[in-house]
Amino acid sequence: ESGTPWAGVRGDCGVAGEGRWAFCVWNESGGNLRIGWSCAEATLALGTDRYSWGYGGTATKSHAGNFEKFGQVYEKGDAITCCVDLDRRAILYMKNGREIPGDAFNFDKDISGWPLFPHVYTKEATFSISFDGSGGGPPPPGGG
Repeated sequence: ESGTPWAGVRGDCGVAGEGRWAFCVWNESGGNLRIGWSCAEATLALGTDRYSWGYGGTATKSHAGNFEKFGQVYEKGDAITCCVDLDRRAILYMKNGREIPGDAFNFDKDISGWPLFPHVYTKEATFSISFDGSGGGPPPPGGG
């Protein structure tokens, strides 16, 4: 493993209340990416504390420092859409426009109403991100 550090970036416009929201990340170069949502209280190390939820290219989901197998591996050229359904308190993902079966996460009622922010954590990867459905994947079913 190289000595390149991980780097995190979080959007500055969050979503709260109700509805279904999504953003799409296109993996341009390969490398490691973890994509998800976080609260303002989270660290930039996505998925390592109770305030963030992430899905990585190694087919692993993470929350509160717990890592579990989930979904499919993704790599260079793949578009990952990360959806949050605030009504169901659920986070789900799509790969190249196809929904990955099952909710990746369900968050507690005590987080309901808190703004959630798009979040990417990367090591040796470049990516593009879209908030309007034009980033390589279609808009989420049922609107977004």
